[in-house]
Amino acid sequence: MSVRRIEESERCPRCYIKKMWCYCDQLELLDSNHSVTIVMHKREYFLTSNTAHIIPLVLHKGKTVLKERESGILNEDDLFLPDREIYMLYPDEKAVPIEELNPKSPIQLIVPDGTWVQARKMGRREPLLKNLRTVSIAPTEKSRYFLRKQGREHGVCTYEAIAYAMKHLEGEELYQKMMNQFEKVLKRLHESRQGVTKRDEAWKPKDNLE
Repeated sequence: MSVRRIEESERCPRCYIKKMWCYCDQLELLDSNHSVTIVMHKREYFLTSNTAHIIPLVLHKGKTVLKERESGILNEDDLFLPDREIYMLYPDEKAVPIEELNPKSPIQLIVPDGTWVQARKMGRREPLLKNLRTVSIAPTEKSRYFLRKQGREHGVCTYEAIAYAMKHLEGEELYQKMMNQFEKVLKRLHESRQGVTKRDEAWKPKDNLE
């Protein structure tokens, strides 16, 4: 995938797209019982097609940690929150369906973010991640995201995967609020493209978003 070069001064420092198309003021920060921490591969940081950037703009308890080195990210105190059950959202062979979780305390959901290859390497090689309990999701709806082609059948983008996980941890209301905000982002991204390509020609904005 080619990287669209945009000068840093032209970017919004929060959503990373050109300031003229910034969607930050359209988003609402939502409360949740559970937390989401994204471990982002360094190559994803400046990609405007990365949806993990949206999570801290939507979830009050959402944050991003940048993985800059080939091995090791931050120390344990920087990554993990106290008094949380910690799981990594990644579909390895030991992953438990998220529907089967019955947490006794709030969860911190760790989400490796990158290509499938990058995420797999993080999950297997990163000392702070490789021994975490893993959970998986089984999306029932086709991805709405059009800036990237999903690498597997029924695949979804990072934002959609987190929203689906939160649906089973928090309930339908939070899920719908997250997806309504995602639709606002998609509409803005669609407008910024100034034309429709083969990849997004089937995408249509939804009406009556809150």
